[in-house]
Amino acid sequence: MSMEFGALAADAASDGRISAEEILELRRQGWADGKIGPDEAESLFAANDACMAPTSEWCEFFVEALSHFIVDAVPPAGYIDDEMADELVTRIDRDGRLGSLAELELLVRVLETARNAPEKLKAYALKQVENAVLHGDGPTRYGDLDPKGINKTECDLLRRLIFAPAGDRPAAVVRELTKLHEEIVRGTLADLAARFAADGVKGEIVVAIDRQRGDRPVSSGLDISQMVAAFELEGLDHKAALKRAARELGVSRSEAYRRLISEKK
Repeated sequence: MSMEFGALAADAASDGRISAEEILELRRQGWADGKIGPDEAESLFAANDACMAPTSEWCEFFVEALSHFIVDAVPPAGYIDDEMADELVTRIDRDGRLGSLAELELLVRVLETARNAPEKLKAYALKQVENAVLHGDGPTRYGDLDPKGINKTECDLLRRLIFAPAGDRPAAVVRELTKLHEEIVRGTLADLAARFAADGVKGEIVVAIDRQRGDRPVSSGLDISQMVAAFELEGLDHKAALKRAARELGVSRSEAYRRLISEKK
């Protein structure tokens, strides 16, 4: 399968573009079982290198396939060790910068799905997200980056990395958010507390703090009807809000619906 998949990926990217039809064919021929090996992974990296006009569909497939390979297929499953971290950075780094936004999304997704990763990979990822937020331009999986300002997509990208499960209680202090002189300082809570106790801080700030594994969700003290209402206020429709409430409570959607109906009686 590796040779066929490699030839298919190379042919798809030969004109610098990978169409939705070609992505579908790659899924069918090379990733039908949801698994790829080292040769297929390298073929995807090579295709991404050759793709001059990546689309959000390509970014989605590239990230989905390679994050599964890096996190789940390479031992130890679920973790990123030093060797894998070094290999990943070596493959995607171009003189300290990433070659594409698909690679940036891959880096963030790996840290979102891994249980833990080396500190050097987390630090590298934070630097690349900062570069992308300040200078990036083009499509990600969830929207476009804008080099002229900081938009919602870029804020979401930063938040995803800060709150990635592979992080170790990370936090960030953002001064003058979305303004000309915006400054982002990241580190552990202890590091940030020590820095600002010594240096002080001026201006409007926002502090983003991760939640430790095992901490109770912020909504854990609410009834399910209150949780659903709160999630709807965040912009979710009723079905999505109920699904999220079920996930927070650790119950099935049918059980969550039963409780919701019971509370309304």
